[in-house]
Amino acid sequence: MMTKKGRKLNTVYHFVPNGSQIYASSIFQQSDFKADSLSGSLKVNIKTKGESIFAHYQDTVSNQRSALDKTTLASLNKYFPNEKKVLFPLFYSDKNIQKQLILGSSIKGLLRSNVANLTCFPMQRVQERSFAFRPNISQPSIAHREYTLYKTFAARVKNLSISDNNESNATLTLEVFSNLNTLKDIEYLTEDEYDENYTNGVYRYQGCTDYYGYLAQLHDHTHENKTKQYEFARLTKNEGYLKSKSITVSKAVIEQYLKTTDHLCDQVNGHLSPKNPILKDSQLQFLAYKNNSGDEKNKPVDMNEIARSIQLSRSLLEWQSEMENDDLLIFVEAKVDCQQQPIEIVSFGNNYRYYWMYRDTVTKTNGKLRKELLNNDDIETTKKSTVVKLFGHIDEDNNYKTAGKVNINHALEVIEGKSVAERNQWSSIPYLGSPKSSAFEHYLSQPSDTKRLMSYGEQTGDELSLLAGRKKYFHSKTKYGNSEKQYRDPNSSIAAYVTPRNTKFNFTLRFRDVSKLELGILVIALNPNILVSEFQALPKKNPHLSSLFSQFSFPFAQKLGYARPHGFGSVEFTIAEVQTTPKLNNLASECVREYITFISERLLSDNQLSDMGKEYLDVLSSWLSLNELVTDQETSYPSKHDKNSNKENPILAFHSHIRSEHNKQRKCNDKLPVETKLTTLINIGYQGDRDD
Repeated sequence: MMTKKGRKLNTVYHFVPNGSQIYASSIFQQSDFKADSLSGSLKVNIKTKGESIFAHYQDTVSNQRSALDKTTLASLNKYFPNEKKVLFPLFYSDKNIQKQLILGSSIKGLLRSNVANLTCFPMQRVQERSFAFRPNISQPSIAHREYTLYKTFAARVKNLSISDNNESNATLTLEVFSNLNTLKDIEYLTEDEYDENYTNGVYRYQGCTDYYGYLAQLHDHTHENKTKQYEFARLTKNEGYLKSKSITVSKAVIEQYLKTTDHLCDQVNGHLSPKNPILKDSQLQFLAYKNNSGDEKNKPVDMNEIARSIQLSRSLLEWQSEMENDDLLIFVEAKVDCQQQPIEIVSFGNNYRYYWMYRDTVTKTNGKLRKELLNNDDIETTKKSTVVKLFGHIDEDNNYKTAGKVNINHALEVIEGKSVAERNQWSSIPYLGSPKSSAFEHYLSQPSDTKRLMSYGEQTGDELSLLAGRKKYFHSKTKYGNSEKQYRDPNSSIAAYVTPRNTKFNFTLRFRDVSKLELGILVIALNPNILVSEFQALPKKNPHLSSLFSQFSFPFAQKLGYARPHGFGSVEFTIAEVQTTPKLNNLASECVREYITFISERLLSDNQLSDMGKEYLDVLSSWLSLNELVTDQETSYPSKHDKNSNKENPILAFHSHIRSEHNKQRKCNDKLPVETKLTTLINIGYQGDRDD
């Protein structure tokens, strides 16, 4: 990934690849660093290259009304809702002069991330999340019938036996209706719409994810619409028309069905986690508890009740008991033959829009920890890494703790003219919502040479997914929340005491017993410009690095603080002074050259690069690209603008379009003709034709 002069970006962030091969090879896990161990300090200056928000704590507008009247936002005070958040920085009082502080922990976190990128250290603190998708959303068109591998069918539960009341021991045989149009040939009925005079083709049907329809009610409450809770399905074609085929569901598919149920009931990492936007406490109060007879009770619904309702809807034991009285209609996705007849069931659920859990999660592939993530059980390898030696490590599970060799104090404002406190510049900033890790089109590494996107694995045999890497934000033009809609939005924030462009700070970084190579990596992590300038001064240059550096047209800087997706937080670090024991001249330059020599000899020495050499060059290229200081161009989240899109939320429209097209393509073979690769849309964003 490379940026060019005059670049046009349609995304606010990108990823630095993990470099898993390099970490596995232990190239950056040196054990002989004591041979030239150094101790000392770096005096570092910070200069903001754009407006920045170094927030430390927050309050609400209701507590800050009078303060707002004295700021640059005074005329807008009437728009702000009471619950809107106000972000505040820290100040240090020096002889009654208020000087702004940037926390040393924030600077240390930035440097740790940069060193981890430069040494291909695995990612840590990655929160586990599992995800599910709806297999039956977006079907291939009739014109693409010859390419179709998977289709949706309605099916009757023909036989279900469960030994020892253990659903893992279930044997499930379905009668799959192979010629039924799942959208046109089925009529869905509520309990009130059901007519007892219906004699044929009527089945029990569970139209909601959970038995009592709590999630549908929450969705309706959020989106101000009304969803019917269907309990019956009637086939509008007569029995003589229907063609069916009996298929027994494999043990593996049943196991994945049970895992999906666990995911849907999971209140920590799954469907019912706090990250689900409809599961807010204020909205849960809207629901009324229901008992088994459907009667409502005057007590609020909690998450445990919703989970119980999901379990009740999906329980195979419940299906078995219902079969004693009525036939049960469900839906399946099946692999088809050349005649489009079902031959193997790959997923199933209790309604047309059923969920199916992806095989992989954020932290695991095929149930095993991803290689891109730090394996806490491999303590010996972790101990030797540059990141752990410089910044320390805590692993409570294995009772391993070590202090780092780098310490950083808070950065203190250097006042030239008016201080940040005296300027008293407040700003409304846009809502910081963005695509989450469920958006595999961004958070997973996407191959550029295929039509199809890599996902978390719809089928168990799919290729293993790979995390895209560490997310970093591009430098860009600052965007403010300067519309009345943003002012009234309680989800967006107000920043108090915004730090203006060209504000200066300084801090001290202290180190002990580090090698020249480690200090060189640390210096580059502070200021990538030193890497390029020292390389250009070398009499003999590595051709791979020469080619890489020649492609950059702008200086480099870092992103620090709050609201980075909207252009805030561009800062430049410069090393003002180096003090060491023993005292050495030109130490920073010497250490950076040590790093250049090291990667040139160990990774980039061959004319024809090895796989590891290519991997490291990709890591370094991505990291430098994301640090390129371009502040006069706007970035935005990918969006879709056309007459068929969601005009209220074009970002959601973009991702919906990507998912819809992906779901069509995954059901077809590789010969499916595609006008534009989805990977191309992801890389450039999709603008479409504006309906102006």
